Amino acid sequence: MTTVKQEKQRINQLLSRDAKTDKDIDEIYNEAVDRLRVVVNQAFDKYSVDGALVPANLHKKVTRSDMLLLKRQYEKLPDELELPEIERRDNYLAVSQTSQRGLITATLGMVLILATHKVVSVIEKNNQNAVNDEVHYIQQNNDLSKTQRKRIRTKAKKIEQPDYEFTANDDPRVPWLDRIWLDHDQMINRVDNDINDMLKQGMRAEDIADKLFPENAESMRQDNIPKVLRNASVSAKRLARTEAATREDELTEDSFKSQKVKYYDWVTEPGACKKCLAIEAAGPYKFGDPDSPRPPVDSHPNCRCRRVPTEETE
Repeated sequence: MTTVKQEKQRINQLLSRDAKTDKDIDEIYNEAVDRLRVVVNQAFDKYSVDGALVPANLHKKVTRSDMLLLKRQYEKLPDELELPEIERRDNYLAVSQTSQRGLITATLGMVLILATHKVVSVIEKNNQNAVNDEVHYIQQNNDLSKTQRKRIRTKAKKIEQPDYEFTANDDPRVPWLDRIWLDHDQMINRVDNDINDMLKQGMRAEDIADKLFPENAESMRQDNIPKVLRNASVSAKRLARTEAATREDELTEDSFKSQKVKYYDWVTEPGACKKCLAIEAAGPYKFGDPDSPRPPVDSHPNCRCRRVPTEETE
């Protein structure tokens, strides 16, 4: 069975993998900010009158020439789309026909579909890596029989699926894939609201740079497009780490059951919060007891604490 020292080392390995995933997600959203800036600039160049975009001028019928703005972003979408992506793509296509203002919203939505698609791919890969790495770790550090090893591998195939129902929580749980697309919807709404606020003021070229895409820290405290996507990035990184940790602990649960573990201790990550330190101090815990805590569902999102078998019962 694994030791506290091994679990501490394992936590450091997981934090290193999390950092790589965080970097990948940040790069996707940073790229999306640049593409949104291009779309807004193109719309400004096409529809501004005397250097300003006026709302009344954006309620005209959409022409073939107007559709080129959308077409550039539509063609960047992958050929194979999942149902959430198809639904939003078709909705944006319908919105694009309502007016030139609707066309701008739809074009921005296409940019965000691609960004969300890439983030989903990163999280799916991260979940698979989490499961495969944890199987290897369990098999390497525990004296398992052939039957136990086969059981772990069989369980792993189920756990890596996006719709797997975890045993750690009986409460209704929104699947991570649904949550990431709800974040997408929130992004497009907030970006659209930011543009509406600028349109009410008569959007000018300097407004685009100073208000919608600020560079200085003071401006970044206000609502703007980079801030919207930065918040989405934080949410996606938290989701990726929490989903990976939940899957890893589900394999730990199955490993404990297979090895007939009776008690376990809580091992904290570096810089653990007060809640996790309190959980650690209150151990050991009886395995199988519904009141015994499990990470991250009984600690918090982003938690990297783990459980380790112990012989102690007091």
